[in-house]
Amino acid sequence: RIFSLLGARDGTLWIGTSRGLSSWKDGKLTQYSELAGQAIRAPIMEEDDGTVWAGGLASSPPGKLCSIQKGNIQCYGGNGTFDNGVSGLFVDRHRHLWVGVRNGIWRWKPGPPKFFPVAGPGANGGGIQGFAETEDGTLVFGPRNGISRIVGERVDSFPLPGAAQKLADNFTAVRILRDREGNLWIG
Repeated sequence: RIFSLLGARDGTLWIGTSRGLSSWKDGKLTQYSELAGQAIRAPIMEEDDGTVWAGGLASSPPGKLCSIQKGNIQCYGGNGTFDNGVSGLFVDRHRHLWVGVRNGIWRWKPGPPKFFPVAGPGANGGGIQGFAETEDGTLVFGPRNGISRIVGERVDSFPLPGAAQKLADNFTAVRILRDREGNLWIG
């Protein structure tokens, strides 16, 4: 099953499946053994320099986060850093790479990785998946029951207007999109 696709700037089609990561370019399919057997459910992300990021979910071995640049792959998390794996990925306008996991989010780069714990499991126990930015650059994401944000170096609730807050208290945001007009769409 295919969960995630990315058409990279260099023409490569990246394919995240229930069994790992592959790429298709110039009629050649390449499979990445480093993520074999892991479900690539999070969006596959590409940075401005062409680095591609993919994260896997697995029960054993632990889930991984991998970067692929010019054919070289480097993976993180084999020691259990990401618990069962990566459920969400997002690159913000400041080029921070955010990684959603079962019990919080990581600001993976730039600088040393920093973990922001989130109370209660995200996305029905499967991890935090939905990310977006507000117009002022605040990172918002969807743990269970509501929308949260990063304020400074801490996690805080993100207030929604009236009835929207009541609805948000009863569902998990799996996807969040900020449109051209600054509206947040929550799915």
